[in-house]
Amino acid sequence: MTFYKILDFKYKGRSFTAFRNNLGFQTFLEYEVVDNNRKYHYIDEMTYQRLYDMFLKKKPSFYEDGVNKKRKFNFIPKVISATGTALLLASLTACGVLSGNVSNANADELQLWPNQMFDDNEVIITDDYEVYEIAKKVNLLTVDGLNLYWSDESNITFDDVRNTLDSNPDVDEFLADYIHNFIDKLEMRCPNINLTCLNHNVQILKSKPVGDFEMMQVCGSSTATACFVAKDGTIYYNEDRLDDENFEYIMNHEIGHMLLNGYREINGYATERHFTTGANTGFMIEEGFDTLFIEDVVGVSLEDVAYRLPANYVRIIKDSIGYTFDDYVDGYHIDFENRIKEFLDDPNYNVDNLPYLMEYQKYNIRGNNDIEIEDSEFYELYEVVAGVFFKANIEYCDSKESIIELYEGLIDDILNDVYTKEGKYTFDFKGLREGMRRALKANGIDESLWPSDDDLTMIAIVSVPGEKQNIISR
Repeated sequence: MTFYKILDFKYKGRSFTAFRNNLGFQTFLEYEVVDNNRKYHYIDEMTYQRLYDMFLKKKPSFYEDGVNKKRKFNFIPKVISATGTALLLASLTACGVLSGNVSNANADELQLWPNQMFDDNEVIITDDYEVYEIAKKVNLLTVDGLNLYWSDESNITFDDVRNTLDSNPDVDEFLADYIHNFIDKLEMRCPNINLTCLNHNVQILKSKPVGDFEMMQVCGSSTATACFVAKDGTIYYNEDRLDDENFEYIMNHEIGHMLLNGYREINGYATERHFTTGANTGFMIEEGFDTLFIEDVVGVSLEDVAYRLPANYVRIIKDSIGYTFDDYVDGYHIDFENRIKEFLDDPNYNVDNLPYLMEYQKYNIRGNNDIEIEDSEFYELYEVVAGVFFKANIEYCDSKESIIELYEGLIDDILNDVYTKEGKYTFDFKGLREGMRRALKANGIDESLWPSDDDLTMIAIVSVPGEKQNIISR
C-alpha cells in the first residue's frame, strides 16, 4: 500500500509522521533518529485515537501536493494494542474510522521506502491557530488567532473600513456602492462585530467584472453571479448577469464572506483565516450562516436559495444555543460544534458528523442526480437539531398537545422555502422524533406526555419552486 508523507510533527515530545493515500485515508507512525537514520514504529491505540481526534476530525489544511509526492512510502497501516499486538487498519474511510481484524504481523516488519532523513518539522496546534512548518502555513481559527498574527490590523472601526474602501483605487464604483451599503447595515445590526478581516480584504480588494466564460474559469460555473477569492483579494462579478433576479443577493453574499475569510503572507508564511478547516470541512455551516447574515443584517432575501436548508438548520441551532453573528465571525466550525456539545451535554448526540451530513444532504437535494442517498442516512443530523430545539424550549413541553405543536413547528422551520432543483425529495424524520424524545427524557418530561409516532409527521415531500411545497404525511 502506497502512502504519501504529509508532514512530521511532535506530540507531547514524541516524533510522528502523518501519511495519506490517494483515497484520503490517513494514518500515523512514530519515529526516532538513530545514527542519523529514522526508525519507524507503529503507535499504540490510545495515541492513535488522540491523533485521530486532533488531525482527522478537524482535517487541518496542510495538504501540499507538491511536497507530498516527493515523500512516498509503502507499508501496511496498523496500530499497536495495549497487549502489544499489531491491529490492522483494514477498512478505513476517508475520515479515519478504525475497523478491521487483528493481524498477527510483527510490528518490526514495517517496510518503508525510501528510508531517508527528512527535516524535523514541527506542528503547533492551539485553540486559536495551527502552524504547519513544512508548508509554511498558519491557519487562523479564531479572532484571537487573527489578532495575534495580524496585530497591526486589529482594533478596526467602521469608519476605518469606510476610509479604507474610499482609498482603494482598484474597487470600481459599482462594487464600492454595494460594500458601503453592507458596512452601513452591518454597523446598525452588529455594532461590536470584529472588522479585522473585512478591513484587510477591502484594503487589498480588486473588483473584476467578467462574462460567463471568465466566470467558468474562476469558479467552475458560467452562470455564477459573483465570487470572492480571498487569496487573490478579488471579487469577480458577472456583467452578463446584472439583470438576474438574484444578482443583488449574491453580491452581498460574497461580500459577507469577506468578514472571516482572508489571506495574508507574513515573514514567509501564508496566514489564512477561514471558518472552515481542511478540505472545506464546515463549508455548509458557513454558507448557512452567510445566508442568514445577508437576510437578517443586510436585509436582502431571495425565495429560492441554494443554501436554504443549511441556513434553516443553522438558524434553529444558533437561536437554540444562543450563538450570535458576532460569535460566528469570531470563531470557526469546531467552535460552533463545541458550543452545541456543551449545550446538549450528552455524548450520545453525534455532533461531529453535523458538517458532513449537512453538506451531503444539501447536495442530495440540490446537486447531482446521479448521487442517491436515503434520507434516513441523515438520522444523526435530525437528532442534533431536535435535541437543541427541544432543550431550548423545554419549558413549553407541559402537555402532549404543546409538544406536538413544537414538533410540527420545527418541521415547518426546517422546510421553510426548501426546494429541489428538479423532481421531488422525501424527508424521513425518524431521527427528529428520537432526538425530541431524548431531550424530553433528559429534561424530566414525563413519558405520559410524549406523543406517539401516530401523532407526529413521519415524512415530508418537497419539490421545485412553483409547485406545492411541504406535502406532509403522518
